[in-house]
Amino acid sequence: MDFELLTMTHRQHGNRGHIASRRTVSACALVALALLGCGAEAAPTDTSAATATTTGATAPTTSGATAGAAAPTTGATAPTSTTNTATGATAATKPAGTTAMTPASGMATTPATTPPAMMGVMGAATPPASTGTTPAMPAGNPGAMMDPPAMPATGVELPVEMGTPTLFWLDITGNTVYTAPASGGMQKRFASGSPLSAPDGVAVDSAMGYVYVLNMGTVLGGSNSGSLVRYKLDAGGTAGMGEIIMPAGSKADGQTFNTGKQVSMDKVNRKLYLGDREGSKVWRCDMDGKNLEVLISGHMIQQVVGVAPDPIKKQFYFSDRNGKKLFRANMDMPMGKTHADRDDVELLYVDKAPNAMPLDIELDVKERQMYWTDRQQNTVFTMSMDMPAGMDGNTRTDVKAVKTGLLDVIGLGFDHENKVLYATHSGSVSSFKTDGTDQKSVGTSGVTGIAFTKIK
Repeated sequence: MDFELLTMTHRQHGNRGHIASRRTVSACALVALALLGCGAEAAPTDTSAATATTTGATAPTTSGATAGAAAPTTGATAPTSTTNTATGATAATKPAGTTAMTPASGMATTPATTPPAMMGVMGAATPPASTGTTPAMPAGNPGAMMDPPAMPATGVELPVEMGTPTLFWLDITGNTVYTAPASGGMQKRFASGSPLSAPDGVAVDSAMGYVYVLNMGTVLGGSNSGSLVRYKLDAGGTAGMGEIIMPAGSKADGQTFNTGKQVSMDKVNRKLYLGDREGSKVWRCDMDGKNLEVLISGHMIQQVVGVAPDPIKKQFYFSDRNGKKLFRANMDMPMGKTHADRDDVELLYVDKAPNAMPLDIELDVKERQMYWTDRQQNTVFTMSMDMPAGMDGNTRTDVKAVKTGLLDVIGLGFDHENKVLYATHSGSVSSFKTDGTDQKSVGTSGVTGIAFTKIK
């Protein structure tokens, strides 16, 4: 049967978001698309999340979200978050001064006053009971420790970039990197083809003139074929042949890098942070790909996607997309500990929405605010980087939606100076302020990672 004139809509899965496109395909292509469908990157069914009522805030729900989707590709059991027994934080009612949003969003519209960090340490968690409610940790949980004190000011300043505000973003199915002025227009291809292989994360080192791309390896992932590539950035904004600085199958600390997701740059300490989805790990390496190391593994974490460093307080943040959680830990490994048993992993937030899927992360380290995309809830969220007093990851009420209605939103970039966010969603690239206003279309073909930078 001739399908050359048949136009169909399909969704490809296995990357951080559904990639919707309309194409004219052959019969063979239809078979290939059907095979890709088996790798659906949808939120796992979570009956415990759907009825949780003790957190003081109702999980958000937006139009177009898909609840009860397929189970995660790893088949891992969702972790049970710990409760801060040191502070006695429970599912208390929201503090005075906060205002609940309508059930459509379920988040607090007025964030709580941000005190110094007060986050319990993630201890030995057990799988949640399938009771339909969120299990509470028993008193005296041996995994809980005293809250770490707020870190003192370090005097560290982020490098100031000069030049033209510029975006770089990825088309995972087209193996292409695009670039354009952050104001929009003049979009062009920066790089395409090999060694790009299902590119998912991008970061730019404008000071040294490199663009870094983290590959999944395949759009389905899970094949230990993730790799890291860098391109030389010239004045014309075009790339030469990409250099593979971390090849597929790279190993460190007895582990093999699996599926590359977000890559973020620590501009102070000159390090790259890498999310590994199927590997369920956070990795770090030098700017040339050397000195690869595993920062965290295990800890009941299911699939890491987003990563973001905070060089001011020497911490890094990461998302567990299937666990529906956000975490942070110290850049420096605790004395005598390894990536598998480190005891400084802090649970920052558990999204109780049954279709939640947190992905890419950006940090405003000066304003102490973090942002992330959720491609199932079609929303960009925000909350304080520090835990509100008397709350924990299960009970905090300062989470709010910045922008809703962004179908399949995945990549996130941030202009720190002007407080503008850039997001890829449904093959589009949009900008909007951190209060959700002034949305603009600034590009097309954006389906995975995006980075904001300034180029002289």
